[in-house]
Amino acid sequence: MAPTRLEKLVALLANGPSEASRLAAARQLGDLQRSHPRELHTLLQHILRHLFAPEWATRRAAAAALEAVADAVDQWEPHHHDEVDEDAEEAARSEAAGAWLRFGSFDMGSVLAHGRPLLASAGAEFDEAEDAAAAGASSGEGVAESHASSSSPSSPTRNHAVFSRQT
Repeated sequence: MAPTRLEKLVALLANGPSEASRLAAARQLGDLQRSHPRELHTLLQHILRHLFAPEWATRRAAAAALEAVADAVDQWEPHHHDEVDEDAEEAARSEAAGAWLRFGSFDMGSVLAHGRPLLASAGAEFDEAEDAAAAGASSGEGVAESHASSSSPSSPTRNHAVFSRQT
């Protein structure tokens, strides 16, 4: 099957013989967006992968293509209803009543006295040396043997053991 215009322009964007040809391909990708406005996401998927290319010229051309596409996209204007449905508005307000905190009704003393801490941790779950010591004691080997078997000199367990000896 023959390559599409999009595929040809993206290939030229990535492998164009000169900067001028790459920038021309970028401008034409913007024109392509104008002619096919519903294909924005497909177009962006093809362009975005070239933003991380190892060649500077390819990254620059991809950025120029994004600029051309952004200029070609119509400005989004959300549709607001002119009439407010009073019944739906009242139902939503009554359903949400009491769900929102208000500064006037917020009692910090009550929170401190009766609240529970969120995301609190003593840090015990991050102590690998103690876990290794417990595992080594139960299997009969010492902590030093379990650290010596670590293959990487920068493993977290080994660094933690070195840090523990220094403190």
